[in-house]
Amino acid sequence: MLRFLSLPDNPQYVVQPLPVSHCSAELTNSGDVLLRWSGENDPLEPTARPDGYIVYTRNDDGGFDNGIRVASPTFMLHDLPFGRILSFKVTAVNNGGESFPSEILSVCRAAPHAPSALVVNGFHRVAGPATVEAAGFSGFLNSQDAGVPDHLDYNFTGSQYDFDPKSPFRSNDSPGHGASQADDETRIIAGNSFDYPSIHGASLRAAGFSFSSCSAEAVQDSMIDLHAYTLVDLILGKQKITPRVRPALDSLYGVRFETFPTRLREQLATYSGKGGWLFVSGSYVGSDLYSTAPRDSSGVRFAREVLKCTWVTGHAAVTGGVKAAGPPFLSITTPLRYAAQLNDKQYAVESPDALAPVKGGSTLLRYAENLFGAAVGSREGSRVVVMGFPFESLVTQESRNGVMRAVVNFLRGE
Repeated sequence: MLRFLSLPDNPQYVVQPLPVSHCSAELTNSGDVLLRWSGENDPLEPTARPDGYIVYTRNDDGGFDNGIRVASPTFMLHDLPFGRILSFKVTAVNNGGESFPSEILSVCRAAPHAPSALVVNGFHRVAGPATVEAAGFSGFLNSQDAGVPDHLDYNFTGSQYDFDPKSPFRSNDSPGHGASQADDETRIIAGNSFDYPSIHGASLRAAGFSFSSCSAEAVQDSMIDLHAYTLVDLILGKQKITPRVRPALDSLYGVRFETFPTRLREQLATYSGKGGWLFVSGSYVGSDLYSTAPRDSSGVRFAREVLKCTWVTGHAAVTGGVKAAGPPFLSITTPLRYAAQLNDKQYAVESPDALAPVKGGSTLLRYAENLFGAAVGSREGSRVVVMGFPFESLVTQESRNGVMRAVVNFLRGE
């Protein structure tokens, strides 16, 4: 359309750049923070090349500043103060405008000589709800997978109840096929905020760790040295393989939103095999790995050999209650809660995984309503804790801090 409109006078139009990728924010030995990212060229539009970048900074829980423009895909901030969480997002710019922002990464120097953790954001999914299409029955199945809005959803009215494609429109009160409930018409629904390293990092700080953060892409492409960190905290949220509306495009472009792409598995296996501590959490950490079995057993092998767990079932719980499996891991007797219902603060977890430990491991947390395994851990051969629901979905800072301290103590061997 832009090309067509430009034809009469042939102006030299420029299209704004694509968002940057492969982002990282790492603390240096001298107390500075080094930001790195990759600019993206648009294969469909040659003018959409970045000419520069804008780095926005947030101090603790404040707002982002007005940004600093830089020419190259790196930025150094010196003399980071102790105990403060700084967060960053980056945009690409050219004469056509400014790109959408990157995910938000965060860092913190907790104290001199504090152990270091790397928070890896692997939750990039934005998707509609699950769909079903069969003879006489088609529509959206929010109970199976409510999808993930981009930041916030203002348009959701409620779950669909008329799935009959032949159901006719009779009136606005009886609209036929696709008719949905109206109980969510006035609500804002939280989705993927792309701002989870700061949440995990705040609990790591409370556990005595300094932390850096990066995107999973940067780990996959060997841009990060995982072995420089005592602990790797992998955020998977509601990441899972999500078919495109036209499935033929999956074979052309590859699957989207896989929890553990092959290169990420390789990096984590090497890191864990050399003594690194690994903490993984997400709704589909087991089910996504097992989804390709039996035709491809590599996901199952990774789950058993690196994550030291097996997948039991999806849709493991609905109430959002979690309790300690035993006092050696967590002494809190009151059930913890994660966000299980749609709300305007945190994305809802409607389909957590139940997990079981492999030989030598143990169940650390259980879903309160049925005692299915909600988290497992192992110190046999590797040190790893895996949660079948996202850590960031715990509803209070106190509960997140308590669970993170328990994870660190377990991995440490205490």
